[in-house]
Order: sequence, then C-alpha cells, then structure tokens
Amino acid sequence: IVIAAGSRPVVTDLVKNSGVPYYTSDTVMRIDEGPRRVGILGGGYIAAEFAHIFSAFGAQTTVILRGDKLAKHLDADIRDAFNACALQDWDVRLGYHLSKLHMEGDVVCMQLDDGTELDVDLLLVAMGRIPNGDRLNAQAAGVELHVDGRVKVDEYQRTSVPHIWALGDVSSDYQLKHVANHEARVVAHNLAHPDD
Repeated sequence: IVIAAGSRPVVTDLVKNSGVPYYTSDTVMRIDEGPRRVGILGGGYIAAEFAHIFSAFGAQTTVILRGDKLAKHLDADIRDAFNACALQDWDVRLGYHLSKLHMEGDVVCMQLDDGTELDVDLLLVAMGRIPNGDRLNAQAAGVELHVDGRVKVDEYQRTSVPHIWALGDVSSDYQLKHVANHEARVVAHNLAHPDD
C-alpha cells in the first residue's frame, strides 16, 4: 500500500467567505491570460516563484505577508539577499494582514489592516499547504501522523505499519514536486526489491 494523498492549499476564512475569485498553486497555472495587476498573499517559495513569474510577464506584482521577511525558512544570508532583490522588483508589504476583500466589477479590492487599499486583477493565495494525512483516518490502520498531519515515514519512506509506504506532500517536510519524484523512486525500488 502506498499513500500519496498530497496536500491542499491554506486559504483563510476571510478569503473563502468573501465571494471573491482567487487562485492557489493548484489553479493559477490554468489562467487564460496574464493579469495586469496581481496580488499575492504569502511570503514562502510558492509566493516568491509566482511573484517572479508574473512580474517577468509584466504584471504589477504586490506581495502581502504577515511576517517581516520573504522566504523566512531559507539560510539567513540567502534570505536577506533575496529580500533585497524582491523589494526592488515587487511591491512587497511586510507585516500586513488582509482585513477586507470584495469585488468592484472585475477588480479585486483588498484592504490591509492599516487601511491601505489595493486593487488587483488576480488574487493568488500562497500561504502554504496542509498535508492531507488528516483526511485519511490513517490512525485506524495504525499509521502514525506528525502533529501537523504528515504521515510519519523513515528514510526508506516506510510508515509505522509494515507494507504501507508514503511519499510526497502527505509525508514530506519539503513540499516540492522534485522531492516527491525522488521519494516515488525510493518507494518503487523498495517495493520491487524488499530485501535491498
């Protein structure tokens, strides 16, 4: 048995309940045309990646995050150098919260907690992802989970139950496609060669 149930994007209740159309990393690659102005909620690698993509295509890009640094999980020297570049290329709002959200015609109107109002054509919510382990009832099979909902695995991708393996976002600290692809190769090898 292989558990590869992935993860889902974090979306705040304010955004979910606003009635405003928004995108996540699951859906933003399916837009018909690039926006003139984009607002991105979040400051991790997904937010940074899409801020770069949209700005490279000429979109006025605003990144809004609660924290005081983009990509805070990186090595401090790399993070600081990246932040210096990002602050030059994008409109980065550090230490802000979204307080209101509504539509006026085709425009997404965002109000920040300091009263600042921003109008964008596309809203991307990139505030992180939640492993789907919490939706599996894995404990019923004896499969252990971390507090954050990730399936616990060892260095061979084995779970706490013999013959059950897990890979990708549902079990990994690093929610990246390349990591999941590597873990899939590890699991495939171990399934085909149980004694190796």
